Amino acid sequence: MFFQIFTGQSFVATITQRQNISDIALNTIFWFLIAAGVVVTILSLLFIPLVDYLYDDPELNYVIVALSPTIFIGSLTFLPRAVLLKELNFKTLTQTTVTGLLSSGVIAIVVALMGGGVWAMVVQQLLFNLIATIILWQNVNYRPKLKFSGKLLIKYLRFTAGIFLNELGGFAQSRSDVLIVGALLNPLVVGFYKIAERIIQVVNIVISESISIFVLPYVSRNKKNVEKIKDDSVFLVKVSAYLTFIALGAIGGAGESVLNLMGDEWVIASFALMFLCCMGCVEAISSSVPQFLQATGRTIQSATLPWGTTLFSVMLLLSFSIFLKPGNIGYNLAVVAMSRALAYIVFTLPMSIFYLCKVLKSGPGIFIKMLTVSLMLGALCFLFALTAQEYLQGEGVSHILRAFLILPVTGGAGLVLLMAFDRQIRFLVADVISYVTSKKHMKDKV
Repeated sequence: MFFQIFTGQSFVATITQRQNISDIALNTIFWFLIAAGVVVTILSLLFIPLVDYLYDDPELNYVIVALSPTIFIGSLTFLPRAVLLKELNFKTLTQTTVTGLLSSGVIAIVVALMGGGVWAMVVQQLLFNLIATIILWQNVNYRPKLKFSGKLLIKYLRFTAGIFLNELGGFAQSRSDVLIVGALLNPLVVGFYKIAERIIQVVNIVISESISIFVLPYVSRNKKNVEKIKDDSVFLVKVSAYLTFIALGAIGGAGESVLNLMGDEWVIASFALMFLCCMGCVEAISSSVPQFLQATGRTIQSATLPWGTTLFSVMLLLSFSIFLKPGNIGYNLAVVAMSRALAYIVFTLPMSIFYLCKVLKSGPGIFIKMLTVSLMLGALCFLFALTAQEYLQGEGVSHILRAFLILPVTGGAGLVLLMAFDRQIRFLVADVISYVTSKKHMKDKV
């Protein structure tokens, strides 16, 4: 994980941010990543005795040995991935991920059905990394040469320091609450909390993160065209916010039905899920802020958002801990989730808007308007889903049918409202429909 944070994401962002990068610079980064991959792979093997001492599980030692090559193989993928990202070649990046996941997933399922147990996961990880490496290198023109510059490496390491701090802050932000909850309460509460949080993460990965990944290469490429960047960037943030508020509004309102899909015992986390939906809505706006800052060379500032959110969340969670009641799992989950959501609303949201205004040289009015429309859409979807859930529950409709009726209907209604409110969205939908039904698109598919 830390290898990926330090060498992977940091240097991917560094390459993407540069408008022009020399051949010797690419080779310097490539050989540094390879060397780092070898060192970390060896270190993972040297830690086996410590793992054996802590867990006393011989099979775990073999698993670590089998998984250690994935670190080195992963180091081979960072540079071609960065080159493709810089070229805005999202088609190849998506094909790589989908092909790797499907191929390795099918084989892993076969291994699991044959009684492979944990080795199914090992096989899946190894195959995914191998397949991804092959596809990525097939789709880039760059080929490594024996060139290296120590001066360039030091220069890029200085630049990546802020990106590394940002990635490390994101890691701390996603783990700090779990550590505190585990220390204050018990592992059972952590399990319920993580499931609710994971639902939010899936929505953000599908919507806001898939949009924010476009920001760094696009803004880096067009940073001289200030007006174009401003208009397009505001539109990207707006689309991310609108779609996420609609999705999480529906999920928050139908929380009981969603959690019921995993079993009756999970419904206890429904109030926590509602609060975490508020956190997820803020993340839809804040997720692209570090990319905007990094694209404009403000790498240290990009780290202030995740670290500030982490510190604020920890302080609020510790303050709210006086309200925790031993044994009352549902109540405690709600308190923890509420403290986390409050940290995002009080600190992360205003800081995100401040940074966006600073980078895009825009006043806060446009973002306040966007936030007002987003809140209205989210609130309407929440109320609609909550009302539908209560009605269907009273009619004796099963929880599975409730979830599969409420979520798509609420989401569809939210999208219709969105198109009624926003002309740009109407034009975007019309363009997408026109492209999908066009003859050119049909030829491209063939």
